[in-house]
Amino acid sequence: MFRSIKIPRLFSGYPLDKAQDIDFQCQTIIFIASIATPTAAIFAMINIASGRIGLALVEVFTFCILLPCFKVNQYRKLLPYFRNIIMTTALIMFIAVFIDGGIADLGIIWSLVVPFLAFLLVGLALAWYWVSAYACVIGLLIVMHVTGMITLPYSDAVLMYFPGVFLFFSLIAAAFELQLEQLHVRHHEMVEALEDMQQGLAEHVAMKTSELRKTNEQLQKEIEDHKNTARALKESEELLLHAQKMEALGVLVGGIAHDFNNILASISCNVFLLQIKLKDDAELMTRVSMIDQARSQAADMISQLLAFARKKQVELHHLSLTTFMKEALKLTVLSIPENIRVEQDICSDELPIEGDITQLQQIVLNLTNNACDALEDSTTPEITIKLDAYTPDAPFKQKYSHLSMAEKYAHLSIHDNGIGMSHEDQQRIFDPFFTTKEQGKGTGLGLAMVFGSVQTHGGIIHVDSNPGCGSTFDIYFPLQEQPGDHVAPSPSQEIFHGQGEMILFADDGGPVRESMGKVLEAMGYRVMLASNGEEAVALFAQHQDQIALTILDLVMPGMGGRQAAEEIRQLNPSAPILFATGYDKMKEPGDRQETSPELTLRKPFDINELNRTIHQLITQ
Repeated sequence: MFRSIKIPRLFSGYPLDKAQDIDFQCQTIIFIASIATPTAAIFAMINIASGRIGLALVEVFTFCILLPCFKVNQYRKLLPYFRNIIMTTALIMFIAVFIDGGIADLGIIWSLVVPFLAFLLVGLALAWYWVSAYACVIGLLIVMHVTGMITLPYSDAVLMYFPGVFLFFSLIAAAFELQLEQLHVRHHEMVEALEDMQQGLAEHVAMKTSELRKTNEQLQKEIEDHKNTARALKESEELLLHAQKMEALGVLVGGIAHDFNNILASISCNVFLLQIKLKDDAELMTRVSMIDQARSQAADMISQLLAFARKKQVELHHLSLTTFMKEALKLTVLSIPENIRVEQDICSDELPIEGDITQLQQIVLNLTNNACDALEDSTTPEITIKLDAYTPDAPFKQKYSHLSMAEKYAHLSIHDNGIGMSHEDQQRIFDPFFTTKEQGKGTGLGLAMVFGSVQTHGGIIHVDSNPGCGSTFDIYFPLQEQPGDHVAPSPSQEIFHGQGEMILFADDGGPVRESMGKVLEAMGYRVMLASNGEEAVALFAQHQDQIALTILDLVMPGMGGRQAAEEIRQLNPSAPILFATGYDKMKEPGDRQETSPELTLRKPFDINELNRTIHQLITQ
């Protein structure tokens, strides 16, 4: 039990704040008071009964002094005073008992309680002062007894051995107190260590929580970025699939358009011949005009198909989109029903672009007509047309990352508050022949043509719509540095008649070849016909001195028009040649070489344009 006791520590002890916490000190004072007060009261009554009035008064005094000690918890700030009062009162009472002897002269034994009381109450560091003071008083009393100054109720033998016994009990009490203080110190150190560990653990948990929060935020951000990337990838895939679908349809449309144009070319020629033959018959001329009108509508439809498929070459010119829109809307508004409110917000900037006026007019007309159809059942129909400059932001660039991006765009927006469209319809609105309109109200080529025209201009088109919330078409045209206004020349309607000049016409289509020959003869020319390039070259070689002009179809079996023209030019470098085609008038399928547009006519022929072009080439 006493192996861990160090002799210096037995007399110095530990600081009281470490050896005994405040709660322990308060409990010790209450414990001592709870034992001492009834003991003092009992002995006071016994001593009064036995006639020891002086000792009884000391014990009553002690009883009264100890009663307030039960309130020590409420006055913890006065704890040092409570300890000193208890020790002072206890020493006075024990000295009085030592002098009186008490019951059966056993008062000297109570003195042995002083060390235990002192060490327990004030700790080792201070208790030795109180024990030493008490020992000095007792020693003085013994000396006074030995010298005869006073008489103590004890034998000389008891008084002779008492100092040694008192010292022994003091050391025993100190040893027990040291053990108790060491337990308190260890407990205090363990509590501090636990508090440090708890604080460290709390800091560690807080740090890990912060790291987890940051990791979670980063993970959430990465998940959101992944979702955005996946969404953008899906949109890009959809756009790519749509572009591939449009390309495949474009190839199909190009081939169909070529065949249709050849048929329409034959019809156009025969209509011209009928108009010459039947010019005096008004009723038949009306019928012929109706045929020509149907032929013109079919030609327009083919033109839209070619524009959609981008098989029709478009000549782009510098123009101010702002100026164009202001002029185009003057006519467009006239075609919109009066019950529809039209809001225009056209910016004042010039917004120069490279554009084709005809296609731009078709874009505006088709989108406004589409908006009008969507507003049929609206109680407050409204169309909003806006034009402004737009600088692409990060989401826009990410969405259209598969496209070459311009620095700035002209942004044309056409919005209606009509019936809107479902998501499924939005995926197909640019497909040719797709329409949600009633039978006979739409061909399904309007928006397909818009899509093709926008692509031709290097632009971007986007639709935003929900059922019952209207639709918004946003079109972005790349801006150019300097604007310019382009005005198309008005063609002359005068018909020129030939003077019997010889024209060599080569086309693999029999109806086109025969009807074209009749038209040229009706214009006053002699005609030599060929069904392919080889035959045309052979006829030119035989009659080159008589041939004033050669008209070649670009696409023919075997030798095409371009190869035939090269061989003819070898025979006569200055021979005038005019090309005809049902494809793009700038390019022959499979041929990367370009032909000058002034020397190419697209089928079906415009008779006036054909007549004027032949006249210019022959008279040069």
